[in-house]
Amino acid sequence: MSCNLSNFLTSLATGIQPQQLLARTEGAIFNNNLALLFGGPTLRPFTFNFNVSPRDQKESIEVQKIIRMFKQSSAVQRTQNGLYLGTPHIFRLEFLSGGQPHKFLPRIKECALLTFSTNYMPNNTYMTYENSSMVAYNLSFQFKEIDPIFNDDYDELDFTDFDE
Repeated sequence: MSCNLSNFLTSLATGIQPQQLLARTEGAIFNNNLALLFGGPTLRPFTFNFNVSPRDQKESIEVQKIIRMFKQSSAVQRTQNGLYLGTPHIFRLEFLSGGQPHKFLPRIKECALLTFSTNYMPNNTYMTYENSSMVAYNLSFQFKEIDPIFNDDYDELDFTDFDE
């Protein structure tokens, strides 16, 4: 049996715990085993690491722009009046194969970028180009979906053309 909204609001108004109110009004109690097994839908995290090695100074400038863009995207935003925090940047991630969604890798819902970090010496050596940019970087991303995945979401993900 579940506690409906009216029972919940009544418990808030009376100061009685929702479990106690349910026991008093319906003669039932919550199944603690179910509560232990299912705490609600969760948001899936996705972590990615990329090694980037620009081949020349021009590419090193592009890598610096990419690093700055992701640092800025993962930073907290302010509203115009500065009193509130703004919503984070949202990303749509896809695994592609031949320009089409990859059949054997997960589909990912819209995500927020939680953390972004850059290792400027992934090979444990200090080497730079003439413009002092590094010759190698390791970029680490941690994304989290903003909507939980539900059972019926898998119906949309079924592929019937595996042998094409």
